[in-house]
Amino acid sequence: MVRDDGILKRNLTLYRVFFFLNCTALVMPVLPLWWTQGMGVSTSTYLGVLAMVSMGALVLDVPFSLLADKVGNKRTLAVGLGIFSLSFLFAATGDGAEAFYRYAFTNTLAEGLLSGSSTALLREIVDEKEYRRELFSLNNRYYTYTSALFFVGVFGYLVLPRLLLVIQSIMLMLACFFVASIRLGPSAQKRKAHEPIRTLTGTESVPGFYRYVIGAFAICVLFGFFNGLMQFQNRTIQLLASEIVVGDINPLWISAALLFAGNILTSLGVGKTAEQSMQQFSQVTITFVLLGTALSATLLLSLGSGIAVFVGYCLICILKGAYRAEYTDLAVRVQPSKEHAASWLSIINSAACLIAASINLIASYFANSGIWGAQIVWAIAAGVVALVSVPSLLAARTACLTAGKRGMSPKRSFLMFDFDSHEPPLFIQEYPDARYRDALLANYGLLEEVTTLSYAPLAKPRHRLGVQRNQRTVYFRNMACPSLAELMPGERASALCNTELLSDLSSRKNLDTELRMESGLRPLPDTNLSVASSRLCTCQVFCHGDMNLGNVLVDEDKYYLVDWDLAGIGPRLFDEFSLVFHPDLQMDVSERLSLMNGLRSRHDSDCPFRHKELKEAMASLLEAKMADCVSWDDGAFAIELKEAYDNLRNDLTEKGRDES
Repeated sequence: MVRDDGILKRNLTLYRVFFFLNCTALVMPVLPLWWTQGMGVSTSTYLGVLAMVSMGALVLDVPFSLLADKVGNKRTLAVGLGIFSLSFLFAATGDGAEAFYRYAFTNTLAEGLLSGSSTALLREIVDEKEYRRELFSLNNRYYTYTSALFFVGVFGYLVLPRLLLVIQSIMLMLACFFVASIRLGPSAQKRKAHEPIRTLTGTESVPGFYRYVIGAFAICVLFGFFNGLMQFQNRTIQLLASEIVVGDINPLWISAALLFAGNILTSLGVGKTAEQSMQQFSQVTITFVLLGTALSATLLLSLGSGIAVFVGYCLICILKGAYRAEYTDLAVRVQPSKEHAASWLSIINSAACLIAASINLIASYFANSGIWGAQIVWAIAAGVVALVSVPSLLAARTACLTAGKRGMSPKRSFLMFDFDSHEPPLFIQEYPDARYRDALLANYGLLEEVTTLSYAPLAKPRHRLGVQRNQRTVYFRNMACPSLAELMPGERASALCNTELLSDLSSRKNLDTELRMESGLRPLPDTNLSVASSRLCTCQVFCHGDMNLGNVLVDEDKYYLVDWDLAGIGPRLFDEFSLVFHPDLQMDVSERLSLMNGLRSRHDSDCPFRHKELKEAMASLLEAKMADCVSWDDGAFAIELKEAYDNLRNDLTEKGRDES
């Protein structure tokens, strides 16, 4: 599973091409005229149907996003683009209201499919570190490079309007083709549906869960406010543009010029300098600045004078680029589950749309007294949003969700999100007693010295949980990659063999007696398996102690071991057997024996295991492991695991009979 930088670069190039082709700047200035003047659709019908399109897309958003999480974001996005392309083909080839209704229906389906899947697909292509940078860069170039299309669109409309719509349809179909050409590798593998890693339920961390809900609500409020503000101001600017008279110049060119200037200004809000500057500040500070800018812009626009309107419009355009990329990055960073990214973004978008519609409804009521009245409403809304969102972001600094994992360990696992920073979530483990935590930290202090195995690093949070919990809590950097147990059963063996884990297990150096005494390392806990392994193997190394598939995280060709609670000095054979003969690793007995034979060749020449008949040795270790399962308290889980090991033993016995 070696990381192929060529495929990554190819996928990113294809995504970038799609991102630019999925642009409606060609038709944006002229589409209302095409339907109302060209096709004879009344203005009230046009506005009413488009409002229904928005509501219909909102209704379809969540179910279509759930579909995207099932069939994949790439497929959902490609289908949505194909339907979007079809809508403009209907517009180009049809006439009258019937063509408009076909256009509106297909637009509704397309909007529902496209929402969330585009952003989720980018997150599948690039890693967490590159996502924010790529998101800002894409938006910056998008607003810069597509600005000229406004003029091209006006020219095309004045010459051959139907051809313009056909070209828009072709662009979207090409975008569909480029998305379909993206090849997602192992990094996009799905977790098993019945084995979730993060859950939104549970009473273990109720305050932390409530803080998470509050933080998610703040994102919805901020997105809703800014989305609604942009929608309202775009309509306002178009109204202002239609009233501007410059000689005999067609008002369409004036509108295109304003949209062009707006896009250039918007690109500044998502430029590299803006992205790097915002990353230096907390989300609360950024929110204060963005809402303050929105307040200033609406007040300036409410004045109605030329200079004030121009400055207000400039501020709105800069805001448009900055808020969208910033809060999209925040929403993706705090998503409860990577495997349900499309659904998560869909929920955020749906809630934001409802908030935007509510504010717009109030603003439209006051617009009867003039545009300035509606602008005042938005100015007041900016203050209200600040009062709601800022305390919510502060409260969500230590938001937690339970991270469920099946097993025997008494510790509890959480993911801690900081909604007020640009940091990724932390993985937290809370132990029933401070002694367990202290033992783990002691092991971590020696890992670099005594082992070459890769491990998930510790982390230091910006904000800690309660003092009492700190005494039993360990913070880790959250590795945004699945464990072997979370991969599909048929993919686990190949994923393991494509990492260096088996090689690193075989290359561990024996620890001499002096080093063992000086380091103060404890021995492995006494279990039937550790005792049986000690009889067969005299190679003493630092063992992980719990080498099950859930403790092996895989990321392309890399691996990370977690849960070092039971680590200690023990026989090399202990970890090797625990991993290779784990029942959930789908391999036949011959493959397991072949791997064990390769690992055995690296044992010391005088190690008894090298001279023991391999199948006999494995059978004795399987017996020991089954005895350990019987001793566990978790009856159902222990019985299930014992039966799985028993099946392996039977397979081993059957193979011995076949060979004899």
